[in-house]
Amino acid sequence: MSGSPKHYVLPLTFALLIAVHVADHFFGFIPEPELAEKRVKVQKPRVKVTHLDVFPRQYEAYYNDHFNWRDLLIRIGSRFRYFALQTSPQPDKVIIGKEGWMYKSGVARDLFIGHIHYNQRRINRFLEEFHRRRQIIEDLGGTYYIAFAPLKHDIYPEYLPDELTRNKPPSSTQHLREVLMQDSLLQFIDLTTPLIAAKASARGLIFHKTDHHWSEEGALIAAQEIISAIRQKFPEVDPIDTTKWQLTFEETPGWSLAGLIGIEQDVTEVVPRYIRRVPRVAHDTMSYHLPPDEFWEDYIVAKKTARKDKPSLFVVRDSFGSPVIKFLSDEFSYSFYLWDKWEHALNADIFAKEGCDIYVQLIWEGLLLRLIETPPRGWFF
Repeated sequence: MSGSPKHYVLPLTFALLIAVHVADHFFGFIPEPELAEKRVKVQKPRVKVTHLDVFPRQYEAYYNDHFNWRDLLIRIGSRFRYFALQTSPQPDKVIIGKEGWMYKSGVARDLFIGHIHYNQRRINRFLEEFHRRRQIIEDLGGTYYIAFAPLKHDIYPEYLPDELTRNKPPSSTQHLREVLMQDSLLQFIDLTTPLIAAKASARGLIFHKTDHHWSEEGALIAAQEIISAIRQKFPEVDPIDTTKWQLTFEETPGWSLAGLIGIEQDVTEVVPRYIRRVPRVAHDTMSYHLPPDEFWEDYIVAKKTARKDKPSLFVVRDSFGSPVIKFLSDEFSYSFYLWDKWEHALNADIFAKEGCDIYVQLIWEGLLLRLIETPPRGWFF
């Protein structure tokens, strides 16, 4: 029958959905947690009478980024794909491994499987760049050290999906590490080997399950290796006294990779935390270097101690350097940590103004190409 009530269910439901959507747009009564997308959303375009032809396309891009329920619908879709289909909602950003492990896709995946290859030309360019930086720092009275934060894929390969395999060992970065270790003029600190060696005996995970960064357990191992390398030239620097730290464990919501696919509130992991047993030696001090626009407060972290007999430390870092700061700072008279928006420039002018004795370039393996090439836009994520 054409007049049957069932013929009106679909259009009435659709009309009701539109009405609720419009009402929520004005009153916001449906909660919608924001997604951690690691990008800047499209800004609202301005109407230009002389360029009206491009306005519809620009406004559509803006609306697609800002309409209400957008993040909610993405989260619903992400949960369905992750929990029901056991696949990554964004395979170009996050790899879903075994037992709830997540890995960074993109440049990290390409490096691991060998799609990004360091041929001899690139190796030579790396050597030239590191020697150029070493010479500049030495001319300024400092000692230059290089350390790579490795890929999580290399530290915990056992949880990668079976279909993700390396084309041919060794990896390009492993080859570069071997070349740097054989160069007697460069102070290269190998972090990959000790991290792999410590994995079996570590009391907690040394990388996060739902993040591509090392945990505080991994950060402590990295800090110990950096101190050990520095002590070969600066024996007055003390080894890290681990008895001053108490290891605890905390269950937290999912970290950044879970956030990228919108399920950080649906998964948890147990993370190691180190708490001081005794008062800190290093304390925050004033820095006169202003951060760039749209950057956060830890662009620069500066620490000072009363230990005048110790050398001073300057570190150019990325996000892997953040948990290392707490373990390094007590061992130096002054320490200065610069996060230069992932550029990893030499920043020789800032180093000269700070007048430090030691320069450490602590760089994530996935950012190494920045030192010798201009990567394509969006390559990092």
